[in-house]
Amino acid sequence: MKGKKITILGAGISGLASAHWLEKAGYDVTILEQNSEPGGAMKTKFIDGFLVDFGPNSGLETT
Repeated sequence: MKGKKITILGAGISGLASAHWLEKAGYDVTILEQNSEPGGAMKTKFIDGFLVDFGPNSGLETT
């Protein structure tokens, strides 16, 4: 598949995984991300000496 190019919008887990497999398949992959770092909804931050995980379910309320 020489010469095949693809652009992926978003560097979340799905975009990064898709880019990985498309590159292995021979595509020239470009990822565009609007934020300053990859990860999408899944992030880990170091806050006040603690590792804090943020994910797609982190802010959900239960009733």
